[in-house]
Amino acid sequence: MEDLNNIKIKEYVSIILRRPNTPKIWVNKRINPNKEFYKHWQCPGGHVEETDISTKHAAQREVLEETGIQPELEELEYMRTNHYFKEKEWRIIHCYSLTTKKVPELTEPREMTDWQLKKIKEVQKEPVIDSLKDAFKGRQHETKIIMIEGSCGAGKSTFVGKCKEYLTKYKKTVEILDESFIIKDSSKRIINYGSNLKKYKEREITKEQMEEIAIELEKWIRDKWMKQIFEFYTRERKPSILLMDRNLFSTLIFMKLMEEEGFFSKEKQEEVSTNYNNWLWLIRNH
Repeated sequence: MEDLNNIKIKEYVSIILRRPNTPKIWVNKRINPNKEFYKHWQCPGGHVEETDISTKHAAQREVLEETGIQPELEELEYMRTNHYFKEKEWRIIHCYSLTTKKVPELTEPREMTDWQLKKIKEVQKEPVIDSLKDAFKGRQHETKIIMIEGSCGAGKSTFVGKCKEYLTKYKKTVEILDESFIIKDSSKRIINYGSNLKKYKEREITKEQMEEIAIELEKWIRDKWMKQIFEFYTRERKPSILLMDRNLFSTLIFMKLMEEEGFFSKEKQEEVSTNYNNWLWLIRNH
């Protein structure tokens, strides 16, 4: 993982479908030999789409698509979020639980077997997809992400002081993701971008030159972001609270502004949009 810019971030939901008053869950097996986890037990789940308001809405949609069951949002109980790192891919899977008396229908016969009601211990003895296997571990401690206005650098935020009080009183741990990588950048990339943008608008440099500057800056911002977030989510011990600097998130919005200025080719524009959307999971609601 030397070049973190090449890591693809994919966000999913996984739903444990429980039968009331029993230790049993609804599962089926994947039967497409050309897809991952062939002949593994699975539960309902799939990608979080851009149109999903929250991960809970994504879970609601996936349950309906794969079982024919239309759950109410309040029936879906959030369990945990798991992170998987495989070569150049970072998978983020939000796990939910749904208890229902309804019987799931087979909606994708080319992809999976009929739904079966099985005990959890029985399923665990055979090959199981990662998200289902790890969901059996139950609830886990999760870091609460709090987005604050302005900068949360040292001495700049009253909220940071309040969190330190919380830390002392309740023995919680707090970490900060801030924009220090921008402040400490001796080459002043973002400041230079602004001056170059002015030159471009005054026709002192060409659109091709401006596009090259924008692409380099976007890659640098994304790399700095990735290193901070990746280091946090791959460590074993995580804090109770993660303060995220809105100034830092603004650098992602800045990518979109560069795109709107029209400095990217169609192919590059699609790549930048994907990079921006990849990070929305950080502030997405469960």
